[in-house]
Amino acid sequence: MIRNLTRETTLATDVHWARTAGERTRGLLDWLEIVEGQALIISPCNSIHMIGMRFSIDVLFVDKAGRVLRAIEAIRPWRFTRIHFRARHTIELPIGAIARSQTELGDQLEFELS
Repeated sequence: MIRNLTRETTLATDVHWARTAGERTRGLLDWLEIVEGQALIISPCNSIHMIGMRFSIDVLFVDKAGRVLRAIEAIRPWRFTRIHFRARHTIELPIGAIARSQTELGDQLEFELS
């Protein structure tokens, strides 16, 4: 589960992790869709590309303490993000997850490092 402690909201209940080099490189490329309640945490990761993606997503870049450094809503396929040097984790979410959870820059997130 990923919770926004600042806003007291939930971003995702079905959380997947990408930790190996292969998992991080693949990301969501093998997914047909990402639905409300799902998330992929890529760790370590400080930038992403959307080359080959089938759908748009919301993205959060988070530091090692769980603080949101950057929130990008509805990034489309075939786009790149800049490098966020202080980011430790990248959280990929379905479109609308950032707005629904009212997540903003500086918010404190909580997620299990399973």
